[in-house]
Amino acid sequence: MKVIVIGGGIIGLSAAYYLKKNGHEVTVIDKSDFTNNCSFGSSGYICPSHFIPLATPTNVKRGIKWMFNSKSPFYIQPRLNIELMSWALKFMRSAKSKKVEAAAIPLRDLSLFSKAAYESWLQNPAFDFGYEQKGLLEIFQTEKYANHAHHIYEKAHELGLTDTVM
Repeated sequence: MKVIVIGGGIIGLSAAYYLKKNGHEVTVIDKSDFTNNCSFGSSGYICPSHFIPLATPTNVKRGIKWMFNSKSPFYIQPRLNIELMSWALKFMRSAKSKKVEAAAIPLRDLSLFSKAAYESWLQNPAFDFGYEQKGLLEIFQTEKYANHAHHIYEKAHELGLTDTVM
């Protein structure tokens, strides 16, 4: 069967991989050359210890501050856009401590599942996708950020993840 997968990010390429593996003729179509999407920027990065969703009370505060700074990692060009405003309201409603806590286990599980999938792909010698397992080194500019990270590391240990604080 011929199958067209629309989108060349990690989801589209993963779907194409499994379709091809199951004998389908697959074509991936993307609006770009695959080098300017989120998956390319993150290189399929998986970090199970990053189980905190983006929608947190702290990130809402940062986001409002960063939205109007063109040099920030979260710059959004100011404009009247109903979809953007709707998304922002949903983001803010999701940024409640109770929802952040409830998301931890599903996010951890999704990361661990993804990591296992990547490692299963390594069993196919013809499929070289540049997988590396190097770990992560975080450096904090202030003691406040380091203390916040330490709290997250403690939560990671409660969830059965291993992090080391040096």
